[in-house]
Amino acid sequence: MPYALYANKSGDEKWKTSNNTTDIFYSNGRIGIGTNAPEETLHINGNIRGNQNGALRITTPHGFVDVGSKNPDYAHFYTDRPYGFYFGGAITAREHVIGYREADLHLSTQSNSTFLPVKRISILNSNGYVGINKTNPQYLLDVNGSLNATSILINGVPVNTSAPGGWTVAGNTVYNSNSGNIGIGTSTPAEKLHINGSIRGNQAGAIRVQSEHGYLDIGPKNPDYAHFYTDRPYGFYFGGPITVREHVIGYKEADLHLSTQSDNDFLPVKRISIMNANGYVGIGTDEPKSQLQVEDGDIYLKNSASGVIMRSPDDTCWRLTVSNAGAPVFTSIPCPQ
Repeated sequence: MPYALYANKSGDEKWKTSNNTTDIFYSNGRIGIGTNAPEETLHINGNIRGNQNGALRITTPHGFVDVGSKNPDYAHFYTDRPYGFYFGGAITAREHVIGYREADLHLSTQSNSTFLPVKRISILNSNGYVGINKTNPQYLLDVNGSLNATSILINGVPVNTSAPGGWTVAGNTVYNSNSGNIGIGTSTPAEKLHINGSIRGNQAGAIRVQSEHGYLDIGPKNPDYAHFYTDRPYGFYFGGPITVREHVIGYKEADLHLSTQSDNDFLPVKRISIMNANGYVGIGTDEPKSQLQVEDGDIYLKNSASGVIMRSPDDTCWRLTVSNAGAPVFTSIPCPQ
């Protein structure tokens, strides 16, 4: 009858049992299954079926690896080792497919400290977006870090990064030495930089205009106001008149102070103060105690026909002027409307 098991050993060497257990062993020569000319310690001329859903488990003192199909869909490799599989050579995927069903694909290196995987390139299964150093790419190629390339093409057209007249990349800086104008949103720029659209800056949305002397932030920084901010100690300088269309100057509950600038240190000197709480106006004082308070100074009326108008208890209005002799003169006049 055809052989099924063959021991490549002369004489009548037999299989032995181990201490009267169900284990058997053969300690001399080679064993062939399905062949009478074994070339290795164990030579099987046929298929193998194991006890791991049909897969074969190879166990060493360090752990196990299961090899074989465990379901109708895949040929499986399983292990209990915490760092996965180690291949001592290159891996070739003949059908060029790596991945598992709907899961994203992450190409990882191994941490030097923990030996656990560190994701380097991520490919989303839903849309094919590729992230480098980013696991949730938002574009077809999304790089979290610097990009170094010998050339960059957009729609097949090279982007000039070094030639005179083009954009030049130097570290984190991009500049253009072209002597003409640059347009954003327009192909016919009329100024050195012409933007046909809105601008958003990095100062809570406001734009920072920076010079060698300081900065000026322009734009709304909250839902309430359009802001002007500066770090200059003397504030803002306007080279022309200022027109306030709604006739409102002030800030919330704060008092309003109209100031001139000191000749010595250029700091503001309060001249007229208007209290927000009651509308009291002070000239020469920032704490007026009446509707109008003039402190440490005179009131001069240049026109002798003009004076101070006062209303009497009977609702009659009187203008106070002065005679050539310096005596007060009261003249009844219609009350101002």
